[in-house]
Amino acid sequence: MLLAAARSVLRQEGAAVAELILVDDVSSCEATKEALTQLAAEEFEGTASPQLP
Repeated sequence: MLLAAARSVLRQEGAAVAELILVDDVSSCEATKEALTQLAAEEFEGTASPQLP
């Protein structure tokens, strides 16, 4: 669901997305981490994806 929602925002016609912030509040769910990593790789190639300890 997370990826679908983010992709929906990014693919809105007639609207430019200047910034999309998704926060994983230190969850232990590996699927969420993988989904955010996948989205960053697909949609934001070459941009930084900061991760806090």
